[in-house]
Amino acid sequence: ARALHGARHLWVLAVPRAARMIAKTVEIRDATALSRFWAKVDWNGPTPETRSDLGPCWPWTAATMDGYGWFRVGGRSGRSVHAHRWLYERERGPIAPGYEPDHLCRQRRCVNLAHIEVVTKRENVLRGTSPTAKNAAKRACVRGHLFDEHNTRKTPHGRACRECAIVRNRRWRRPGDSVACACGCGGTPTRGCRFVRGHNRRNA
Repeated sequence: ARALHGARHLWVLAVPRAARMIAKTVEIRDATALSRFWAKVDWNGPTPETRSDLGPCWPWTAATMDGYGWFRVGGRSGRSVHAHRWLYERERGPIAPGYEPDHLCRQRRCVNLAHIEVVTKRENVLRGTSPTAKNAAKRACVRGHLFDEHNTRKTPHGRACRECAIVRNRRWRRPGDSVACACGCGGTPTRGCRFVRGHNRRNA
């Protein structure tokens, strides 16, 4: 009984010590990772032309992928993460699900936290220069009809112009009435409409 009691006593004393040792090891590793991180950063980067108020960028000088800096955490057997995201979560806490860091300076290699804002994935896409962002920034359709509240219809694929739909839904002209597409695109009965497949001779 005494031996059992002594073993339990030693185990109780050993747990806090083991926890302190683990915490100290993690702290050392974190400090080492942070020093490795800053060694790969250029502190004298350019100031973004579109947002000069943000100050200079801090470009990542090590490995990159798709323009973003990559940083290996945990040594040779560790994993690689986005450099700017690793620093953000270390200094400001984890990023909530559904959100991601966006570069206000539009420089993917930048790790300056003053240049990073956490936004939704949709907001991040619309702020970029992808085809989706460019189409979302358009204020009119290909025929010049404004995308206002009255003329815009929501579809599973994005926005649709109501005025263009009116043109597409007009009844066909009789044979010989016209050989040109009613929407004014320059299409013919043989070529069809430039904008809508199968649309050639419709009433104006």
